[in-house]
Amino acid sequence: MNVTLGAHDINKKENTQQVIPVLQAIRHENFNTETFTNDVMLLKLKYKAQLHAYVDTIALPHSEDWGDAGGPLVCNNVSQGMVSYGHVDGKPPQVFTRISSFVPWIKRTIKQFEHR
Repeated sequence: MNVTLGAHDINKKENTQQVIPVLQAIRHENFNTETFTNDVMLLKLKYKAQLHAYVDTIALPHSEDWGDAGGPLVCNNVSQGMVSYGHVDGKPPQVFTRISSFVPWIKRTIKQFEHR
C-alpha cells in the first residue's frame, strides 16, 4: 500500500507528488464491518513526507500535534472530518467521519506505535 501526497490528479505524474509506502496500517480495534462504526485507520509511513506548498500538516480538533492523512473536511484550518465514503466523482452526498470523536484514540495509538 502506498500513500500519494501533493497530487491534484493521481492519474497523472506531477512534480508535486510524493508516493510513500505504508509501513503499517492500524485499524481501530472496535471497527465494525457491518455497521461501519469506528471506521478509522492510521497509516504509519515508511518515511516522513517532505513538506512544501502542496504537502503540509493540518491540525486536528483540540490538537495542534498531528497531521492529517486524507480527504479532510476543513473549518478554520482545522480538520473536522475525513472522507468515509461517497460517490467516486466527488458529487454529494459525501459521508465524513467526525475526527474529534477519535482524537483520544489517535493520540493513544500514535504514542503506542512511536516506540516500535
